[in-house]
Amino acid sequence: MAITLDGSNGITTDIASNESATFNRDTTDGDLIILQKDNSTVGSIGNSGSNLGIGAGNNAGILFRPGGPDILPSAGTDASTVTDGTLSIGRSANRFKDLYLSGGVYLGGTGAANHLDDYEEGTWSPVVSGASVAGTDSSTISQAVYTKVGKLVNVSFTISVSISGASGGLDISLPFTADGAHVGALMTDNFNFSDTDVQATAYVGNTLSQMRIYVTRDAASWVRQNVDNSFTIVMTMAYRVS
Repeated sequence: MAITLDGSNGITTDIASNESATFNRDTTDGDLIILQKDNSTVGSIGNSGSNLGIGAGNNAGILFRPGGPDILPSAGTDASTVTDGTLSIGRSANRFKDLYLSGGVYLGGTGAANHLDDYEEGTWSPVVSGASVAGTDSSTISQAVYTKVGKLVNVSFTISVSISGASGGLDISLPFTADGAHVGALMTDNFNFSDTDVQATAYVGNTLSQMRIYVTRDAASWVRQNVDNSFTIVMTMAYRVS
């Protein structure tokens, strides 16, 4: 082992296959190492029991707690100075890049309703079918994307419907199974039905893995759109999953 004391370069230790230094505090908890700049303390490394803390002038620090195990925000190195809702990670002009988590994030609270455990974007291939006879789907999908945030799914799609040998109401498959009945909003009036006065909406009912298209011409009676016509659907809707 080599230890070098130098007036210009400080202390240097050099050792193979072992720790370079050991700092031991007996009897009481507190600071193990004091860090100073121009004789003023700027931070410290210390302990409270088996908890290790690193603090900057007793204003901002982190506490490593093996009993959790977890890392806690702290106003210093002592376990009694852990804080709640006062320290930030980064700031508007100094941001971190990516955050990789295997679990979820609690936003704005600690209850189950605040737990965001999923965010996903992607595409899917909606399958058009008939409710009575599925038929053969050869529809053209020019766009079908979804965004899933927690239990809320937003879908957007453009489909030129072309199906043969089908009968019954028009069904379109969803990327995720719904948790119950939902009604979708028609965002773009581009159904291209033969009747230009038709209004349409999407409904997720008993078949929770599909949406069903309903149309009306007088806003008083809604009927299911059948699969016996060729038309284009441009639609956006939101629904919930379990």
